[in-house]
Amino acid sequence: MANESAAFEQLVEAYYRGWWRLFPSIGSRAGLYSCDAELEVPTRELIEARSKQVTATASAGGQLERPDADTLAALERQVFEAHLAVAELRLRTIQSWRRDPSLPLTEAIESLFELLAR
Repeated sequence: MANESAAFEQLVEAYYRGWWRLFPSIGSRAGLYSCDAELEVPTRELIEARSKQVTATASAGGQLERPDADTLAALERQVFEAHLAVAELRLRTIQSWRRDPSLPLTEAIESLFELLAR
């Protein structure tokens, strides 16, 4: 059980670190001061890299042994899987990044606001 938990924690940490590497504004919003000096420029390649990252993480998570039902570990796993499912829907199905040209500017302004609010 300890190995399963450690493997899941490593997967989650790698996922978030990868997300913040692609989108430093998200890392900055999460309170990572190391991301404050960076701001991504959303491009098709960046969105595709994010989509691949979400898919790869979901696939890797599916390979991990599932925790016992009705445990906190099982609930944490379900929450993370739901987060990945929502990310996939936003990237592949909803594609607001494609339909709303103001989205990159809005996200940049929100990131700046978060910095100023700290």
